[in-house]
Amino acid sequence: MLAGRHRDTEASRVDLEFQEVLKQIDEDLRPYRLTNITLEMVESSYCSCTHSSWRLQVVNGSMYVAGEIKPYQTRNESVKRQLLELVRLEGPLPDLDIYFDSQDHAEYCPLGESEACKVRGPHLQQAKKPENDHLILIPGPTFGGWPEVKFSKWVEMQQTMGLAAQQNPWEERDPALFFIGCNLGPQRNVLFDNQEAIRRDHPEVSINWICWDDPALVPPVFDFCKHKHLLNVMGSSWSSRAKYLFLCGSTVVFPDSPFFEFWYRILVNGHNVVRTPAITRENRGEPMLEAARALLANETDAKRMADNAWFTGMTTLSPENLRRYWRRLLTEYAALQTFKPTVHPDAIPLHLSLSHPKFFLPHERSCDQSVCPRKAH
Repeated sequence: MLAGRHRDTEASRVDLEFQEVLKQIDEDLRPYRLTNITLEMVESSYCSCTHSSWRLQVVNGSMYVAGEIKPYQTRNESVKRQLLELVRLEGPLPDLDIYFDSQDHAEYCPLGESEACKVRGPHLQQAKKPENDHLILIPGPTFGGWPEVKFSKWVEMQQTMGLAAQQNPWEERDPALFFIGCNLGPQRNVLFDNQEAIRRDHPEVSINWICWDDPALVPPVFDFCKHKHLLNVMGSSWSSRAKYLFLCGSTVVFPDSPFFEFWYRILVNGHNVVRTPAITRENRGEPMLEAARALLANETDAKRMADNAWFTGMTTLSPENLRRYWRRLLTEYAALQTFKPTVHPDAIPLHLSLSHPKFFLPHERSCDQSVCPRKAH
């Protein structure tokens, strides 16, 4: 009976936390509930954006990819595999015509060449700033696998990192706040420029710099679980690591960043994460260093937050909940479309785009001149 009550309590906790995650969909779609989503919006993005991106169409239950632009092909592939898994396990999607942006952080595409093409968005993206109201957040490409750092898909990472967490008991872990990564990004630059002083004066942290171009220097991600406390510093390399850190059952220290992912709204300071002000030239990372000292001084609170972080990573971000998020998002997006999608001239079946992708240069994309006229290149 007690075990049953525990399961019920845990399930309620997961559902409560995940319902908060689902609110991100409402927030992202709010601008389009006022305008709806028109063919002109999709065509505007397709015909004026020049960076890495692609167009997903679902027509009568079949999925197609149109106009895929390099680079970041592995990101696109990982998202496509998430969509295939969603359909395989839960059935076909409603008719859709939707634009995916593959950049690290998307900006507005340039205006089109005519008044008909001046609408920007909506674009689906893995991360955004609060002011990017044209972006709709999705479970990022790394949930489908991350070949550049040899990560398998999310469900497998949960299993293997969960095992690594069990194999490294809390009492035996290194207590120093640990970070390893590239010196790319403003906050990381500050730490890099002050590395000698940090190394000399702050034994409570262990900050290490490597170049990802040399695989021999990159430690297995499972080694992160040898540390009680892990630092997540945003930058231009491996900025989406937070969810993996949570799987270690370590306390995660997370300096503020203007960028956020679809699930960040459930990061609660003092509950499942330690939030600090951003690392700047002015503060030289002192709020982060102060947090590291506080964790050493209060082992009980640190372990409680570590356990809550593990719960968020292992249960709230379960594969089933990720599929729920995708299904809710795409279904509500489809309901806002004012047109019935038809297969685009540039489109190929999604499964074929995985084995035999068709890449385009921006000017090679076919544009409906009656919807979105543009000058010839």
